[in-house]
Amino acid sequence: MDITRAQQAALYFASNVSDLYLVKLMKLFYYLDFISVRETGKSVTNDTYFHLPYGPIPSFIKDNIDALDSKVKEEEKKILNPNDRSTPSWLQISSVFDSFLQLNTKGQGKIAAPLAGKVFDGTKLSEYEKGLLDDIVKDLGDKTVQQIVEMTHAEAPYTQTSPSQMIPYELAFQLDVRQILPTRTASFDKEIAFSRFVSS
Repeated sequence: MDITRAQQAALYFASNVSDLYLVKLMKLFYYLDFISVRETGKSVTNDTYFHLPYGPIPSFIKDNIDALDSKVKEEEKKILNPNDRSTPSWLQISSVFDSFLQLNTKGQGKIAAPLAGKVFDGTKLSEYEKGLLDDIVKDLGDKTVQQIVEMTHAEAPYTQTSPSQMIPYELAFQLDVRQILPTRTASFDKEIAFSRFVSS
């Protein structure tokens, strides 16, 4: 898992997509990682994805986004007594996104937003990764949660796996990037990407 890249990607998405509901954020990460594998043979975050009801979900990222929720933190306080010195510190719920994002309630859901003063640090990502982030926001940023969920449900990584099953990255090679990101102009050789993927 590449935590630094995940943090910066989350900050980029939250800074550039309005009303970024958490389900949509998970889908944007899915496209970031799976399109990167399809084009270069390597994932950006190296997270593990699972087939869940709303589509492919990155497990580490989801757990850490959920840990930003104040309700989760309140439940933790009920379970763990902070005054009990026998409670190990590693049981305290924290998130790798604590210094980058906050969750705000909107309607029935939660949206991710950057913390005040937090700005995307482009030096933490490659030019390829920054370009892919740009294209994902350009082509998918305005889509509704329902639209993006329906897209992911129709694609091979989801249709060729079963509920709760881990989604193997090799299914990325069945994605049609031009259909997902119609304005993307970058071109990559699928065979070269696949050979890099197999050798890594």
